[in-house]
Amino acid sequence: MKSYKDNALDEEKDDSYFQLAIKAKDYARQIVLKGATQVENNELQKKHAVALSQGIVDVMQINSIRLESDLYVYEFENNIARTTKFSLGNCFELAEHALDYFVSEVPDEKVEAEIFHISGSDHAFLVVGRPPKSDPNDPSTWGKKAVICDPWANKVFYADHWLTELRGYKYKLGILDNIKTIILPSYIPHYKNETESFDPLKHTLKPIKGCSTSYLGEARTIVRLKKHVIDKIYLLLNEAQEYKQKLATLMGNIIKEHGKDDNKAKELQKKIIELDNFIKNCQDNDIPSIKDQRDNGSYRQTRNHLIIYHQTRCCGKGFDW
Repeated sequence: MKSYKDNALDEEKDDSYFQLAIKAKDYARQIVLKGATQVENNELQKKHAVALSQGIVDVMQINSIRLESDLYVYEFENNIARTTKFSLGNCFELAEHALDYFVSEVPDEKVEAEIFHISGSDHAFLVVGRPPKSDPNDPSTWGKKAVICDPWANKVFYADHWLTELRGYKYKLGILDNIKTIILPSYIPHYKNETESFDPLKHTLKPIKGCSTSYLGEARTIVRLKKHVIDKIYLLLNEAQEYKQKLATLMGNIIKEHGKDDNKAKELQKKIIELDNFIKNCQDNDIPSIKDQRDNGSYRQTRNHLIIYHQTRCCGKGFDW
């Protein structure tokens, strides 16, 4: 059987997808260094394995500000950011980083890459070069060039070897851990990680929606990102205008009753001036600056710039989206 592990290729096959898949696998594994489901974790002491499982749970609860209108693009970017920061993830996160290799590192290759899930098991991996008219549930229709890239298993192999090379994931729990999991919802058990052979009678392959180069290529654009952020700013400006009007009305009532030298009236006047300055800066500086961001630049650099803008210009002024 020819796979990445024995570094053998069929002579009649074009190995361009194969070589790119190897690079994508290595790219993902250089970023995500540890996880909870890796089989090698079975050699760890229980406290270390449980700590890794808890670490994955904690990382998956970290969410950045949502800048994208498209939920799938946001989830992709959010997951890439948090797993990169902490170098933690399981098979899906590794597959996402392999996908990100094609999206961010070699976008000019124009290769179709998509994350698949094994239904009936718990495993995700990347498929590279599947023909668009092929049956996603039947790798025998994917042709000679399609490749399966599985960073979690550290394997790359041609898709027509799927029945012998592809494996799913399963885990076992000890009796005590199983009981504690039922009784204590927050309990983090000690899993024994295992793999299982792909069984067509109980397993099926399904692409995960939104996790492909074609989808992200259409939905993940700087033009869409800028438009959504600017729309958010305009909504924020409307809220700021309404808030300013309420403060002005309240200040007017206080002045009528207590005079313009009243301390509360003076504080409200300061707030109104701050709001005026915020609104003016957004209209005169921030929105034009965002519009001037290059439409053909780096999506992630633009996104990071806008996150900093949100943290400093919006949250820093007491506003949020």
